[in-house]
Amino acid sequence: VLRYLGYNFGSRPPAVATGSTDANAGVIRGIPAISVGRSGGGDQHTLSEWADIESARIGTKQIILLTAALAEVAGGI
Repeated sequence: VLRYLGYNFGSRPPAVATGSTDANAGVIRGIPAISVGRSGGGDQHTLSEWADIESARIGTKQIILLTAALAEVAGGI
C-alpha cells in the first residue's frame, strides 16, 4: 500500500511506536486481526487531543487500498 502511494523506505518501513488497540480483544481469543492507524497526532485521550489532517487523508487512502487488496485476495473483486 505504501509503495503504491509513492513511499519508498528502502528495504524496511520505519519503526513506529506501538500501543494497545481494540484488536487485542480478538487476538487473545485466537481471532486474526489487523489494526491500522490512520493519522498522526498527539495528546490522545485528553482534552487537548489533536490530529494532523494531511496524515489523516493519506491514512484513509491507505486503509481503502488495504481493504481493496484484501477483498481481491478473498475473491471479492
